[in-house]
Amino acid sequence: MIRHRTPGFLCVCLVAATTACHAPGEQAKPAPARESSDARVRALADAYLAGYFDRNPDGVTLYGIPGRHHDQLPDNSLDALKAWEAKEDSWLAQVKQMDPATIDAAPLRGTYAIVREALEGSVGKRVCRDEVWNVSQMTGWQVNYGYLVTIQPVGSDQARSEALARWSRLPDYIDTEIVNLREGLTAGYSAPKGNVRIVIDQLNSLIATPTAESPFDSPSLRDKTPPFVKQFDVLLRGPIVAAFKRYRDFLEKEYLQAAREAIAVSANPNGAACYDASVRYHSSLPVPANDVHSTGLQQVERLDAEMKAIGERSFGMSDVPKLLQQARTDRKYLFKSREDSIAYSQAALVRAKAAMHDTFGLLPNADVVIQPYPKCSACWRSARRVTRRSRRWHKSSTSGAFTIASSRTAPCRSAFYTRRSGCGRPGTEDSSRRRRL
Repeated sequence: MIRHRTPGFLCVCLVAATTACHAPGEQAKPAPARESSDARVRALADAYLAGYFDRNPDGVTLYGIPGRHHDQLPDNSLDALKAWEAKEDSWLAQVKQMDPATIDAAPLRGTYAIVREALEGSVGKRVCRDEVWNVSQMTGWQVNYGYLVTIQPVGSDQARSEALARWSRLPDYIDTEIVNLREGLTAGYSAPKGNVRIVIDQLNSLIATPTAESPFDSPSLRDKTPPFVKQFDVLLRGPIVAAFKRYRDFLEKEYLQAAREAIAVSANPNGAACYDASVRYHSSLPVPANDVHSTGLQQVERLDAEMKAIGERSFGMSDVPKLLQQARTDRKYLFKSREDSIAYSQAALVRAKAAMHDTFGLLPNADVVIQPYPKCSACWRSARRVTRRSRRWHKSSTSGAFTIASSRTAPCRSAFYTRRSGCGRPGTEDSSRRRRL
């Protein structure tokens, strides 16, 4: 729709700023020549993306990047990190030299903003020194690579060769993690003792799991070519499990006693700055972490008030902790069987699929399915200290659908995020007595 301009209406230049805006009756003056930054933005974005996947070859597999190989793990040495940071600094300097006003193509203005935010966020988060204290039951290598290995491409000579090449590098990767953690202790950085104990449990579970039941044996379970199965199983039973044991022993005998007691990151050097940098990194917003914390406390108070009102209205009870405990333990609020739990979740998924068109305009092509926990054996005792379940999205290697499962791809497939000591073994009370969420 064309609107009539009113007096004093600011002129809009429609043709790449080639015509200067001017008042009625004045002769237009040619705009000063300038060079478009489009080509520079495109070249910088291409260089950054290529460098990112060179630095993070596991991302090639995670994101299904075409035209690249699946035979590497990241170089997690501190020297390699220093080299990567130098590249980031160079790219960021180039970004800052560009004037966004000289970017003509709208999509490239978005590209410029995304690249700049990615670089500034990453540079800012260096204060955390994540690389020297990442002992985590959620983001540690044993979880991340326990998933990556389950989507490792197989099925051809080249894919099998790349699988063997990538996973033969895992022992060196683990040994480098030990070096980095020692460096962290020297500099005053460590993970909380509680996290360390959980990771030790995870490693014990991985070590005790039979080869055929380990998530790290996934490639040889999906590709039954006899020579490949033999080579991969020998690799897993030998060097890889030996590296698991070295890492476990290091945590038990050296790291645990030096790990911090406090849960908060503020116990590490520059911890407060790390919190602020992490908010910026994950949200792109320069919001102080204390503001986020205050907002969270306000929301908790609001939710407590709502739960109290619900408790009084529906249960005749205003004590929220007591109400929650009753909901967790009273059999009338629990599923009667494993099948009941699955059916309830599947029905909720059907309702979500029917309603999502009203909320989202762009929908994924892949379907979502709900499957029961897979069987596992040595994992029954692995997660006694874990207090919260976690769900992951992961792509099935056979159906092309997305599955909701309780960290199925973590070591022992589902052990590490269950509420009790078991991991939801089919047919047991643990797998059926889940709350209706």
